[in-house]
Amino acid sequence: MHTYIKQGFLVIFLLISNLSFAQQYTFKGKVVDQSNNPISDAVVIITPTAKSALTDQSGTFEFKINIAEKYTISIKAINYDNFKKEYRFTSDTFLNFQLKENFIEHQEIIVTGTSMATEKKLTPTPIHAINIKSMLEQSSTNIIDAIAKVPGVNQVTTGPSISKPIIRGLGYNRIVTLQDGVRQEGQQWGDEHGIEIDEFHVQRVEVLKVPSSLNYGSDALAGVINIITEPIPSKDLFSGTIISNYQSNNGLAALHSTLSYRNKDIMGGMYFTRKQAHDYKNQYDGYVCNSRFANTNFGAHVGVLKKWGFAKLFFTSFNQTLGLVEGERDEQSGAFIYPALVNGVDSLETYKEADHKSYAFILPKQQIQHKKISLNTQFNFANAARLSAIVAYQNNQRKEYASASEPDLADLHLTLHTLTANATYTLPAKNNWYWSFGWNAMYQKNNISGFDFLIPSYDITDNALFTLFQKKQDRWFISGGARIDSRVMNTDALWLDTNYAISTNPSTHAYQQFANTSSWYKSLTGSLGFSYALIKDAYLKINLANAFRAPNIAEFSANGVHEGTVRYEYGNSQLKPEKATQVDIGLDFKTKHVNIQAALFANRIDNFIYLKKLLSVTGQDSIPALRNENNFTAFIHDQNLAHLYGAELYLDVHPHPIDQLHFELTTTYVRAIAKDQWGANFNLPQIPPFRSILASKYVWQFKNAYLSSAYVKAELDYNSQQNHFLSQNNTETYTPSFALTNVYAGVDFKLRNAKQSAKLICSGINIFDIAYQSNLSRLKYTARNNATDRNGVFNMGRNISFTFVYNF
Repeated sequence: MHTYIKQGFLVIFLLISNLSFAQQYTFKGKVVDQSNNPISDAVVIITPTAKSALTDQSGTFEFKINIAEKYTISIKAINYDNFKKEYRFTSDTFLNFQLKENFIEHQEIIVTGTSMATEKKLTPTPIHAINIKSMLEQSSTNIIDAIAKVPGVNQVTTGPSISKPIIRGLGYNRIVTLQDGVRQEGQQWGDEHGIEIDEFHVQRVEVLKVPSSLNYGSDALAGVINIITEPIPSKDLFSGTIISNYQSNNGLAALHSTLSYRNKDIMGGMYFTRKQAHDYKNQYDGYVCNSRFANTNFGAHVGVLKKWGFAKLFFTSFNQTLGLVEGERDEQSGAFIYPALVNGVDSLETYKEADHKSYAFILPKQQIQHKKISLNTQFNFANAARLSAIVAYQNNQRKEYASASEPDLADLHLTLHTLTANATYTLPAKNNWYWSFGWNAMYQKNNISGFDFLIPSYDITDNALFTLFQKKQDRWFISGGARIDSRVMNTDALWLDTNYAISTNPSTHAYQQFANTSSWYKSLTGSLGFSYALIKDAYLKINLANAFRAPNIAEFSANGVHEGTVRYEYGNSQLKPEKATQVDIGLDFKTKHVNIQAALFANRIDNFIYLKKLLSVTGQDSIPALRNENNFTAFIHDQNLAHLYGAELYLDVHPHPIDQLHFELTTTYVRAIAKDQWGANFNLPQIPPFRSILASKYVWQFKNAYLSSAYVKAELDYNSQQNHFLSQNNTETYTPSFALTNVYAGVDFKLRNAKQSAKLICSGINIFDIAYQSNLSRLKYTARNNATDRNGVFNMGRNISFTFVYNF
């Protein structure tokens, strides 16, 4: 372990050793409605601490609090009025809280990007939250697909199993994804490398749509996706959830189970998910060859909750096998073809309709194994200060198989080891000022093996110090901070012999695939934001933030065929770090019947890195001859000054007196322009078009022993044509507009006097079976179908989904 990381752990140890712990009491409570029915998933926050909790199925929660201090208890729940009141605790306490019904949704407490848990309406930074209930109501195939309708969020897809998030036109290593405070580190640089997190094992997701390097590191140039799994169980003994899902289009079948246990101060839990799907279909392509996938995920945690704080140990294992859709077709018939053994020789086989419902894998395919272990701790001190520390290790194995004659031999094998450490010390509140100071560190080591070499072996060492602050005074709320970062990246040289095998003997060196390099990147960043209560229910927000991002390993040094993206990629060792400055102006207006959230943003990025197609000296596509058997076109990473600007609007209306009726509108627009070295403007690649989602939802609330609620919802998802694409060298092409019609319905059941509950959800996505290609689908650029004169592969057609949830 590097010296800086060791020093950081020493600082944490000294802080813990020299500060005394506070004597504490237990504060328990129960949240109910006006009919004394328990309210689950209500957010309870206690200030001036940053503690928060979700109520369980019985409506209960629990905190450890210091003696004889005055606290403010805030409770928020969807479809209920907010509750806020001051208390002083002098003993163990149990309180009942009764909330009044209110049909406006999205009344959240936010923890992402703040020094203290904060009401969403107060935060100057644009944040959107989505809970497990909302995610289950959507028909999704992975965690990013589940949140892709959040304003400002889109996804780059490679079939239904692989999605990468895009926030306001920026993605890949410009977004940091967290799970329970640990940044997810797989191989984020790849188009076909998804997020290795189980979408069923998620309780809540917060999306921070602003440069966010302050808390989270140099890669948070576009924002942060904070994935929160399970809260600390509020009730003793066993509780759990079983979720089953079936989807008609690709035969997706999924089963997820979670079991939690708590006995006073000791807690634990485990989960298991099995999911598999055959090839999906659409009107134009029929069944898409090799779009099948399967997941087997599991994990566990144990923890202790004491007067001094808490400690939780997590383990997760994400295991996925998926087919890689190359879209290769027979020249005459247009039928899909794929690598297979024909008479004992590597050849191509025609995809047969009889194979479309098979769950067995063909070539090419990927296998991903991602294991993570983390220790999450918090220590509470006598002066109401606290120290939070998280240490985590991740191991990511990614293998690609493409040889039919040697199907068990990985052509590409990447092994990534990641060690992260974070520590944050939060001072006690003084005159409504909240300050916190922190340290982040990361060490990565990536090893390569196999026969295909796209990136070199490398190591990265990150270190950073940061401070955050926030204050509420009358109508004003202010927040901000500063951060200093350092990143050192070293790449290893790789020589190949005449057979293109790894050469360790200088006398057999024939071809240098990668060079030995060392680079050091450093930067100082900061942010400052204000929100102001114009009137009781309306807040004006302004935020200025800057961030930097060092080139990732593929941008810096790639050299080889990238099977999953169907191209040959070159890195560029002359790339400089990206530096972004973004201004956000927002309005948050909320009454009993109307909720409006609007935002304008402008983002300037110096040295923006993008991928562009190369041309040969004759003006044709450049196709490298060496180690490029499929004749993939060459692309190279370049950089220029870029400007991105846009707008977002979320509107939720409940027309009085029909309060159960919702009208929702989500609109997102982003424009992205770069300037080349001659001063000419051009469009950036992979920018989503204008998108507007219009929905109408009706909710029934029942007050009987068996039914809790029910809803029906109709939705129109309109995506405009994308005329603003990167046309240089035919890197991208025009995308026509499309509109998808979706319908949803669900019912909530109460079982055994509300101690158990169940939910049945039915979703119909693209019910009119529209054939379309998303501008952000990588399959749009696969081979042309000569039989139909259509380019690429189309997105999924009509899909009917059934989900059953049982809570106990």
